[in-house]
Amino acid sequence: MPRDKRALIRMVTLFAVFGLTYTIIVTMIGLMGRSLTVLGTLPLIKDRDAVTPTILSYAPVWLSAVVFVSIVAAAVSTADSIILTLASTTARDLYGGVRREVSDRSLIVVGRLTVLGLAIVAVVVALVRPAFIVELSVLSSVLLLPLAPVTLAGWLLHHKLGMYSKYAAIASVAAGFAIALSYALVVGAKKALVTPIAGIPYPAVVLLVSTAVVLVGIAADKLHARK
Repeated sequence: MPRDKRALIRMVTLFAVFGLTYTIIVTMIGLMGRSLTVLGTLPLIKDRDAVTPTILSYAPVWLSAVVFVSIVAAAVSTADSIILTLASTTARDLYGGVRREVSDRSLIVVGRLTVLGLAIVAVVVALVRPAFIVELSVLSSVLLLPLAPVTLAGWLLHHKLGMYSKYAAIASVAAGFAIALSYALVVGAKKALVTPIAGIPYPAVVLLVSTAVVLVGIAADKLHARK
């Protein structure tokens, strides 16, 4: 966790710069692969997840090894960080928040069980491969959208938030995540990203619902404060 507000702003800024740089690099690799395919230099790549491996197969061995190890290291590091964060949140915030008197041993057990459960889910998803990696990556971003209004409200209005806002924050994340996941499961990960809901883009619906729930909680706190 950042030690202060300045460190938090720096972390968010650097993360945004890294995300933009990574997106540009990945997009350029895809465009390069497409161009080389049209020119006949590369064979037709039917599996979009095979674009990077195919391009690396034409690169020097040392360069391919460095890039491959970097990709695997980044993927493992990201998965590890996400699983540990979710396990800590489940043990301390959810389990520890519901029960008033919780021992450190029980928190450790809950955290380890959460790690095991999430690891099993990750392995199953990797084996089943419900969609292309790019589509799953974008879908994961949609699943995280409900955190945006909650995070902004916490940063900007933390001194004005009360009991109703706290309940609304939980309901906002739950509602947004439920809509995002259920629609993806019903329509499919690929179609969900391009199929609107009542004429509104699917990610926008998730964000609007989550934001609306947060605003209702903030409004309820204001009304309660006036009484």
